[in-house]
Amino acid sequence: MSEQVETLTLVFADISGSTRIIQAHGDQVAHQLIQRCLECVAAAVRLHHGQVREKIGDELMCTFADPREALRAALEIQRAVKAAGEAGELPATLRMHVGLHHGRLLVQQDQLFGDTIHIAKRMVDLAKTDQILTTQETLNAAGVMSDMRFRVADQIRIKGYDAPVEIYEVMRQDPSVTLIAQSAQPLAMGEHYCRCSLSYGGQSFTLDAKRHVLSIGREEGNDLMIPESCVSRRHGRLEYQKGRIIYVDQSTNGTSIFEDDAQAPIIVHREQRWLRGRGLLRFGQRSGDTGQVTLHYRCETSTESPPTQ
Repeated sequence: MSEQVETLTLVFADISGSTRIIQAHGDQVAHQLIQRCLECVAAAVRLHHGQVREKIGDELMCTFADPREALRAALEIQRAVKAAGEAGELPATLRMHVGLHHGRLLVQQDQLFGDTIHIAKRMVDLAKTDQILTTQETLNAAGVMSDMRFRVADQIRIKGYDAPVEIYEVMRQDPSVTLIAQSAQPLAMGEHYCRCSLSYGGQSFTLDAKRHVLSIGREEGNDLMIPESCVSRRHGRLEYQKGRIIYVDQSTNGTSIFEDDAQAPIIVHREQRWLRGRGLLRFGQRSGDTGQVTLHYRCETSTESPPTQ
């Protein structure tokens, strides 16, 4: 029996509200409506170069070679099913919830095995109606996505993993929110390495290929501890990812990002943003506040290779 290990993005798309459809229309009609809904989902998967691997009840399991296409397919699934409901082709109560994870899979003929399946299944099980949930691994593999945004939704424990797994909600980018859309600008041609210098009070830090994470919060144990009431215990963190610096907000009150070349601050709340150039982060305060809870940053890109560890 031939087998191989592949790195893929696994997507589970599950119907919400199927029980109500059965109660309202009876088994036979409900079955036809559910099949029509799953055909709509499968079409969205094929549109984005995915493959439907298995039908499990009211759920489809699909794989994608490209995590970016998997994320776009997840949004298209939601859009297509909702549009079919609005057009009267499907009951409006038939909606979807989607979960996905990027990782290694053991492929034996048409069967898939591995932790990636279990993690993706946890994502869809946790997702609410009309919600798409994924993991940091998916976002890392996808890189910059200007047509969507991500919000930190939760942290969960998964058996076999030492650290909590962070869950992100995937949302279509609102074209009217231009400041957030700017957060996903790709690096210019030839730029592939970034070093970020950070300063708060008398403290200074550097994020680069040697140091990947700086945690920020009110409680002890954070790399940068800020004992102010407006700052959450674990307010956020800065990450070095694939030559870029990313700020991930995990706070109650949010973070204001002031970029030197921007006319207005960007407010992030349980979302992530790519940082470029110079600016400052103000934690847990309204954009007009003039408090001292401010971290200055300067990101410098280079075409030189990053230093080895």
